[in-house]
Amino acid sequence: MWKIILLLLVSLGTVPAVLGDKSWLFNQDFSQNSNFFGKVEIEQDKKFPEFFGAKFSSDSPIYRIPSSEQFNYIDDFAVEAVFRSDEINDYRTILWKGDRSQNPQRVQFFVSTINGKLEFKFKDGKGEWYNFITSKPVIFPGLWYRVIVKFKGGYAKIWVNGRECAVGNAYWKATPLRALVKNNDPLYIGSGNYGNRIGMFFCGIIREIRIASPASKLTVDPEKDKKFEARSFQRLIQEAHDSLLDCEKLLKKIGTDKSLAYLKTQKNELDQFYRQLQDVVKNSEYDSVQPVYGKLQRKLDTFRTRLQQEYDKIARSIFFKKLAKHADFAVATLPTGKGFRKSPQAYQTFEQHDVVSMRAARGEVESFQIIPMAGNAATRISIDFSGFISENTGKSLPRVATWGVIRDVTATQTMLGSDERARLQYIGSWPDIVMDGNPASVMIPAEDVTPLLFRVSVPRTAVSGDYEGVITLANASGKKSLTVKLHVYPFDLPERNSIPIAFSFFKHFYSDWFGSLTPEQNGLINHFLLSYRIPPNNIYAGTLTPSIEEQQEFNLNFATAGYLCPAKPYTMEKLNSLVETFRKSLKPLEEAGLAKHTYLYSFDEISCLEPERQEEGFAAARQILGVLKQEFPWLPRVQTSAPIAELLSEFDIWCPTFDYFDPSNQARYDFQKEGIKFWWYSADGPQKPYPNFFLGYPLLDSRVIMTMTYMNKIDGILYWCINREWATNLSNKAAFLEKCSGWKPSIISPFSKQEKMLNGMGNLVYPGPGGIIRPSLRLENLRDGIEDYELYKLLEQRIAKLEQLHSPDLISLVRKAKQVLVVPSSVATSIRSYNHDPRALMKHHDTVGDMIETIDKVLAETK
Repeated sequence: MWKIILLLLVSLGTVPAVLGDKSWLFNQDFSQNSNFFGKVEIEQDKKFPEFFGAKFSSDSPIYRIPSSEQFNYIDDFAVEAVFRSDEINDYRTILWKGDRSQNPQRVQFFVSTINGKLEFKFKDGKGEWYNFITSKPVIFPGLWYRVIVKFKGGYAKIWVNGRECAVGNAYWKATPLRALVKNNDPLYIGSGNYGNRIGMFFCGIIREIRIASPASKLTVDPEKDKKFEARSFQRLIQEAHDSLLDCEKLLKKIGTDKSLAYLKTQKNELDQFYRQLQDVVKNSEYDSVQPVYGKLQRKLDTFRTRLQQEYDKIARSIFFKKLAKHADFAVATLPTGKGFRKSPQAYQTFEQHDVVSMRAARGEVESFQIIPMAGNAATRISIDFSGFISENTGKSLPRVATWGVIRDVTATQTMLGSDERARLQYIGSWPDIVMDGNPASVMIPAEDVTPLLFRVSVPRTAVSGDYEGVITLANASGKKSLTVKLHVYPFDLPERNSIPIAFSFFKHFYSDWFGSLTPEQNGLINHFLLSYRIPPNNIYAGTLTPSIEEQQEFNLNFATAGYLCPAKPYTMEKLNSLVETFRKSLKPLEEAGLAKHTYLYSFDEISCLEPERQEEGFAAARQILGVLKQEFPWLPRVQTSAPIAELLSEFDIWCPTFDYFDPSNQARYDFQKEGIKFWWYSADGPQKPYPNFFLGYPLLDSRVIMTMTYMNKIDGILYWCINREWATNLSNKAAFLEKCSGWKPSIISPFSKQEKMLNGMGNLVYPGPGGIIRPSLRLENLRDGIEDYELYKLLEQRIAKLEQLHSPDLISLVRKAKQVLVVPSSVATSIRSYNHDPRALMKHHDTVGDMIETIDKVLAETK
């Protein structure tokens, strides 16, 4: 009876979000469900209202249900899932239950697809996999399916749309299990797991999940499923029809030029495939639907691409003429946090502004991109800046502006992305290398752009107030003026960071590139890094880095004591020698009063040790770090791993990768409640949906990471290297220094000796002629992010001062100021859910700065 009521409720669109502890229906009322970690998006098909559900992908929120005895079954149970897959390549998780961060891993069961084959798999108590998988692909993109999996007596059966599928034997050469291994771990819908890392995301729509015991409670109804499938086919026909209409509209927009005749011929071929698809659906030829639909989709994709290319040529021309008017060049702008790939579609990213406004503290750097565009012919334009003049006093703000061309880095292949289609979006050329030097003119290639970074460094001696300057770009055909407004706040950004920024620069790669590392060059490196708020360091250096002299000269607040990573415990002789070595370097450090900001990094990613090496590796950590703790109790010990129970007392700071702080990871909150101190880091992972510093990822990633550092109460951030690609490109040194071209954004792994094409990984700077270092746009954004963080800390200090006054008149201001300390949802809600558009973050930067300025005025009046 309850099934009849359920069907009626579905037809009325009033189904409650959660039907019970064994059923989940994703509908329009589901967005506030507390099991979702992040903002859920519900898709409703207006033409086919029975097809609805939550959208899942690598960027979607995590859905986690706490374990319950009412669905924690190990035998004689069934799982039903109603869904549409949009991607079937690789592993795609529909639901799973367990915890793969443990050793051995706990996997009660997985229901997932692998390249279209449906699978039910699980692990035994020793961590061995058993997999019941269909003998051929049964899941195809774009179609809706009702899947039922029944498990009883150690064996699984699978039905897809009412048809039982042939399934392989999971126990080949193994003793069959009589039941699954029970655990009390959560159930996850729409995402899988590789261990400490979320992955294997479902891509598509999930409408309904049910789990029932005994298995007979979920019955297979072939007639009902036949009707369900027929409706799915009808929807497929409608979707193909709508796609063809969209192509028709775009074709009409392009026009009737004879040169486009080939596109019309392709359109006729598409119509033929469409009619063929109609025929096979009409005749219910199940096995023929997907091959025909697949061919239609491939032709549609090719056709859309060609159409879009033609359309973009026309649209870019219109956009260019609108900006250029009577000149042969045009000028657009972009925030520094908004990148683009060099492509025919790039113009869609560009913004048109006659005035750019910036707000900055003294000691802060603000910037934006100028995008000069050429028409059908290459052209050279001159660049001039008037300088900033105070709107109140008429006095100038001298030598604060610099500009330089942003050169491309091209990636021909990459490992980024979960599949070949996803990887394609990270292949291409991105403006990244900032060529400082205030060029008087630049050449713009025909139908192309030459982006520039315009940077303003506010002196600490600047008088606060409003300033204005004009950038003029001109050639014989005309000129374009861009007004720059600058508000200088009446407060200073601190010279030293209030949080450890452990981004390593490998100076030996510098000396390999330039053939030397003179004291002058060493000073150049240090000055450059500090201009980006990065204390010079190398976490892998065997000695105190930077030196005491460098720490004193540059007033640094971060250093590492040395590095070690033995595979097994030391002999007593070697251990005593190690302690003596540390005494020689750390005693002078203590005497100089510099111990407070020194850390010990060791046993790199110790959690990644193979199981057979863990016992000795863990023993070495306990032995060596135990002795160093006794000798130097003030020296914090940092580890790039999630907290490990066996080593909790050996390390003071745990530094997992960004994805450990996914809101679905309850362990993170438990450890923070226990007072565990956290830093975080990234390297070759995590990849999307998490931020990283990769070339081709949204530029804002490199900035918003610091806002999320503040939001998640993280105490430090680490990045293994910022010049790692220099070693890869040594063989191309001459060509790169001459023309700044041909940079290879990859590294050679020191372990596998294989090339890792994770574009830009470990590289935020480039070598320049004469030993100079050139920043990347990603580094510019990192500095902006560090400055954002420092503004938050300044506001915290101002709020504390207000509260110390104990004035009832200031309660409202304190309340408003504390609201400003909360990162807006328009900027980020979690490490996996954030805005790629920089405008919301830039707006909040100004809101924080304005609030500090307001509080300073109030504090001045109370003196």
